Amino acid sequence: MHAGYAGTNGPRASDGPVPAGSLREDSGMKKTACFIALALSAASVFAGGGIGFFGSYWDIDDSDDPAIGGGVKLKTPILPRLFLEIRGSYLVDFVEGTDDESLIPVEAGLAIDFPLGEQVTLFAGGGGGYYISPEYDDVDMDDEVGYYGVAGVEIMLSEYIALFAEAKYTAVEFDGAEVEDLDIEFDDDAEMKGLGVNAGVMLLW
Repeated sequence: MHAGYAGTNGPRASDGPVPAGSLREDSGMKKTACFIALALSAASVFAGGGIGFFGSYWDIDDSDDPAIGGGVKLKTPILPRLFLEIRGSYLVDFVEGTDDESLIPVEAGLAIDFPLGEQVTLFAGGGGGYYISPEYDDVDMDDEVGYYGVAGVEIMLSEYIALFAEAKYTAVEFDGAEVEDLDIEFDDDAEMKGLGVNAGVMLLW
């Protein structure tokens, strides 16, 4: 009876070691599955981001002439409904009918989405920026750091295209300038601040 039990369920001589090739195949399949899972996770994280192109109008306080121009913004989700935004713009200040004075804001900040149904989303956010003032008429304003706040609406036209409009408050102070190779420090900081409007199109992914 003991011999029959051993013959039925015990180890058999035909059960040899598992081939090494089979082990490598199983390991490769596991690595492939992990890679696919990571790729899908990354895709889900970046889904909902996009790039936008817009025109700008900035009503600068204490200036009779507005600044107009355009720019681009990139938004990437970092948490549900929370986005990292990177912005770049080129603005021209029409002073006495000329377009010599300009400003290049390079900004980064956070924005929060507030969906109102499937097609309309409100958003608000803010951040900081580095504001570059190119030389004009032998005057080279110092580049400075400033800040901005923004609130707007995004309207979906399709799965991959949306229109948006936003109100944006920007403030930056310039401490000095280089005039004909002479460094000048301002007694009172030259401020550029005020409310503006951006409007454009977002390409979504």
